[in-house]
Amino acid sequence: MKRFTLLLLAVFVVLSAAIAFAGGGKEAPSGTLKAADFTPDTSLVSGKVVLAAGGSPKRGGTLEMALPAITHLDPVSIAGDTEPYVFIFETLFEFDAEWKPTPLLVESFDVSADGKVHTWRLRKGIKFHDGSPFNAEVVKWNIDRKIAQNTPYATSIPWADNPIKVIDEYTVTATLKEPSFVMYNYLTGSSYMMYSKKFVESVTADDLKNKGVGTGPYIIKEYLPNDHLYLERNPDYWQKGLPFFDAINIQIIPDANTRLLTLEAGQIDFVKDLSIQDIKRLEGNSDIEIREAPSTRTYHIPPHSKRPPFDNVNVRRALNYAVDKEAMNKTIYEGKYLISRGISTPLVQGFQESEPYTYNPEKAKQMLTEAGLVDSNGDGYREWQGKEREFILFTRAGQRAGDIEIAEQFQAFMAEVGLKIKIEIIDAGQYFTILNQPFGQAPYYDLTNQAPSNFIADMSYPLDTMYSSWSWPGNFYNYAHYANEKVDELIKSGNRAGSLEARNKFYAEAQNIVWNEAASVFLFDGILTLGTSRNVRGVFSDGAHNVWNIKYGWFAE
Repeated sequence: MKRFTLLLLAVFVVLSAAIAFAGGGKEAPSGTLKAADFTPDTSLVSGKVVLAAGGSPKRGGTLEMALPAITHLDPVSIAGDTEPYVFIFETLFEFDAEWKPTPLLVESFDVSADGKVHTWRLRKGIKFHDGSPFNAEVVKWNIDRKIAQNTPYATSIPWADNPIKVIDEYTVTATLKEPSFVMYNYLTGSSYMMYSKKFVESVTADDLKNKGVGTGPYIIKEYLPNDHLYLERNPDYWQKGLPFFDAINIQIIPDANTRLLTLEAGQIDFVKDLSIQDIKRLEGNSDIEIREAPSTRTYHIPPHSKRPPFDNVNVRRALNYAVDKEAMNKTIYEGKYLISRGISTPLVQGFQESEPYTYNPEKAKQMLTEAGLVDSNGDGYREWQGKEREFILFTRAGQRAGDIEIAEQFQAFMAEVGLKIKIEIIDAGQYFTILNQPFGQAPYYDLTNQAPSNFIADMSYPLDTMYSSWSWPGNFYNYAHYANEKVDELIKSGNRAGSLEARNKFYAEAQNIVWNEAASVFLFDGILTLGTSRNVRGVFSDGAHNVWNIKYGWFAE
């Protein structure tokens, strides 16, 4: 078996840092990137990545993919993996293989000296799958719609009032209230995928969940929710000669073991998120190629800090001391993951390293006792305020490798310090639909099993969407319902800072507070894994978005 390993975590440098204050012929403040760093690729936008896979691309064939779930086909309203969506929709900018924002539907751009006015010159001659033109009016409509509907990340870019102005058919300006260090990183995300205005205005909101019209390399031919999504090659795709597959058939297979069996049987060509045990099982199989790559995915279990006793910082700290993360990593991931040393991974811009919570169950027991959690009846489990408590942990049904195992081992470690945990397994496709309801509307839970990615490769993302007071479910993904006024102010001060270096100082202080207040039970930094048929080529790792991008892939002979 050929082994293609990109796992260079120790030396991997994220090049997608941030841009701000760029252009205009003036020198940018120290620590920021200039617009010159975003010189458009005049060849195929992703061609250099595709061809680097080796061999001569060949057209034809149907790629059979297996995914655990597709929530629906409206990527603007979902925060999750984007494998299905990059085939259908495109963004103005995309991450290349080095996690650097690169123009996609935009051909070139300028930024004013104060960093507030961005002029985008669009690629010409692009059409949506319904034949309608991609132009400046459509870009304005898309972004205005996202802002008006307050879709995910609409507020993560500091848009000015009425920010998008049409200059001519293929030129727009985007104006900000203040410069943004991460504007272009956010623009690579699914929330900013371009929709056909003609299509959206002709259907209902429910239709958007089952249909889609973009500018991407593949067109939806059939979608049966919870079963499959069948895509055919876009014959009018704007990048001449692309894509190479005739079709892509995405089968929904929730069970990880079933996905593995179909890969081994040759029925599936592409299975992501293989467990380490799966990889060991596949070693020696000459029909399958394994890929590994760096990732921004972090694994953690946030306790609901608005539900006693988890409103007590020492109880949350005790949970961290009670978990043997080294043992968990070794038994679930063969020790290949990295123990978390911060609230995100060292691979992202602005990361602040912290001292890990070491395994110390005796310290955890002492802290729990001091917080009022005691075992008065001798049954081995602690009561809270004189009553027996069973704490509910929500987890997905194995969408990520180790989901269930993490939950079960956490349950066992908590039992060792006298806390009774009840695991409730939720279907992967419904997990975040349930969790993303406002406080008081979601089903009751005390803890949730999480494995988020940092899709902009910058600390702005977890701070803004997981640990700020404005990021509770209903807005973003603060499932801990953590809130700290000092952290909020540090985030805002960092966003207003005059340079990336100054911003990162504010961010570092915010991260230290979040870590020391144990806003979550921090576990691991993960890796990306993928199993493909040996003749699959042209796939590359987008480790920031935590997907394997194969939109320009092909079958080798």
